[in-house]
Amino acid sequence: MIDPRNPLAGVNLNAFPVFDALIRHQSGAAAAGELGVTPSAVSHTLRELRSVFADPLFVRTGTGLSPTAFARSIAPAIRAALLGLGGTMQAQAAFEPSQAVGRYVVATTDEIAPTVLPAFIHALEQEAPGIVVEVRPRVEAAVRLLDGGDADLVLRLQEDAPARIGRMPLYEDAFVCVTRDGHPRVRKRMTTRVFCEASHIRVSPEGFGSSDVDDFLDGEGIERHVAVYVGSFLSAIELVAATDYVCTVPAVLAAAAAKRAGIRVLAPPLPFPPYSIELVWHVARDEPALAYLRSVFQRAAQESFAERSIGAG
Repeated sequence: MIDPRNPLAGVNLNAFPVFDALIRHQSGAAAAGELGVTPSAVSHTLRELRSVFADPLFVRTGTGLSPTAFARSIAPAIRAALLGLGGTMQAQAAFEPSQAVGRYVVATTDEIAPTVLPAFIHALEQEAPGIVVEVRPRVEAAVRLLDGGDADLVLRLQEDAPARIGRMPLYEDAFVCVTRDGHPRVRKRMTTRVFCEASHIRVSPEGFGSSDVDDFLDGEGIERHVAVYVGSFLSAIELVAATDYVCTVPAVLAAAAAKRAGIRVLAPPLPFPPYSIELVWHVARDEPALAYLRSVFQRAAQESFAERSIGAG
């Protein structure tokens, strides 16, 4: 049990990295592999933690170890403490990417991922091979992911954030229209009439509802007919290639799609406003490695858009 007068008295502090690894992997064997210890050592440490917290912490299921409600509630604080202590230990040493080791989670969506991730991962391969990056789909709000310790960096649309969230702009993008080659109603350009009369594919991970494109069209007094809702832009582009539907997508993603046969990229008939993509993180869990990763993302964005500008010329 925890002594309220001295909560750390008699507690093996080496147990907390084990707890953090178990939360992330939900597997004793995977946690042992990351930490470089034996599975039996992980089991022994888990028994210690159960005694300290008077809670099972993890329950064995058919697929691994499932954290209890109490374990989930303390996980963000333990993760933050470990990162803070790690940053303190490294504060006096210059960060060397080639010598760095660690595992970091980047959350993003499928329309953003192809823009800078390839250049980002390539740079890490060359400069920091000891850093492992886990790319996860961003299925909830960025602030919630960062507050809960479920992501270290998040790529998202630029928007307001509380002071505890650090923000760095990466690039600006705009919307374009995509259709299949040979679309019976689209000639050299997309007209307002064809756009309004066409059936559209709308990307909507959350299901039915409105989007930024719909909100803009409402302001212009235009209502489009949405025939299909899909959960990702990549799925939408596949459907565009096989149908006469029209889809409005980010220009950067459309440029990549245009390399495949059967897809045409067209300027929209209406002046859809541009939007910005930013990188966000939790300032309380910042550390030299995260500062380095942010700088790599910034370089990746600059290089990616410089190459596109050259190719467009």
